[in-house]
Amino acid sequence: MPASEFRGQRDNGKVAELRGQLETAARTDENLLPLFIACVENDVTLGEICHTLRGVWGISAELCLRKTNALA
Repeated sequence: MPASEFRGQRDNGKVAELRGQLETAARTDENLLPLFIACVENDVTLGEICHTLRGVWGISAELCLRKTNALA
């Protein structure tokens, strides 16, 4: 199923709500696993979950260096 069709068939309001909850929880020491499960059960994509977390935590310099070295 194309991504656009997938996103059109899910409850985008619920997706936005869960991403907001994930962002809020990621700023604390709360266990994120229950939210990850809720996100997946409600068709939040892995990319959307990662994008939300990157918005809170950023990308580590070590990861960027590894990626840059792998491309060289």
